[in-house]
Amino acid sequence: MARHFEEDFKFVSRLRPEATSEDIYAACRDGDEMFCKEWCMSPDHDLNITDQHGFTPMHYATMHGNTGIIDVFVNRGARVDIVNMGGDTLLHIAAAYGKYDIVQKLLKMRADVDCANEHGNTSLHYASFWNFIGICEILVKHGALVAMSNKYGDTPLSKARPRLRKKLEAMASELGQSLVIVPHKSESIFLYLHHYALPLFFSRRDKLGKKE
Repeated sequence: MARHFEEDFKFVSRLRPEATSEDIYAACRDGDEMFCKEWCMSPDHDLNITDQHGFTPMHYATMHGNTGIIDVFVNRGARVDIVNMGGDTLLHIAAAYGKYDIVQKLLKMRADVDCANEHGNTSLHYASFWNFIGICEILVKHGALVAMSNKYGDTPLSKARPRLRKKLEAMASELGQSLVIVPHKSESIFLYLHHYALPLFFSRRDKLGKKE
């Protein structure tokens, strides 16, 4: 299982955009905002166009840290939560590549902080695995769940290094998050009730009882 997990966390790096003759991909990669603005203004161009792996121009821009190009596309109506063939959103890519400014921008654009890809990994899984502390902190502040399990039973907490794990546990607790593991949707409803729903119910009931 650990081996599968390690492979999955190389997934974003391995599934790189294909070389293409489309000028827009090169412009997003190289940070050519002027070209992108002109390209986006044409009604003949699909802002959410994808290559053979499902990468959009914004995936390219995100991977290479070209923040301004994200604005160009979003202002023209491009989708913030569009995914590639692996289920990775722009937020997944930004978190995996350590692009803090883009993570911050996407969160302001209301990107889905707990969106899971085909392996069940959220953006926080990637940021935790690669030890991008600042990105982990801002994701948690925006509601990312530290105990959400992927398909292999791994959570952002379980993959974080000890120092980061301690920091995330403290942050999550302070923000009112439960540290009880949230099972992946592929797990049975029984496990969901046993590990998450029921403990959360009783915890809230006890808090209400104390207030009364």
